[in-house]
Amino acid sequence: MIFFLNLIILLMVVLTFLSLIAGLLYTAKSKNDPSNKINKFMRYRVFLQFFAIVILVIAIYAKKQIIG
Repeated sequence: MIFFLNLIILLMVVLTFLSLIAGLLYTAKSKNDPSNKINKFMRYRVFLQFFAIVILVIAIYAKKQIIG
């Protein structure tokens, strides 16, 4: 169970980092995007980061409950 929680924590950290890098690269690549895709992409990135933080908090809390 601890291994599974550690795996979830690692996965969420990596996904959050990758979404940040992808957002920065997409913003840098599209200078003047008239279709407003940058805002949509950033909203998805922020949602993913929020979801990752919620899962991290739950996993850390569960890990502390198991270890004691």
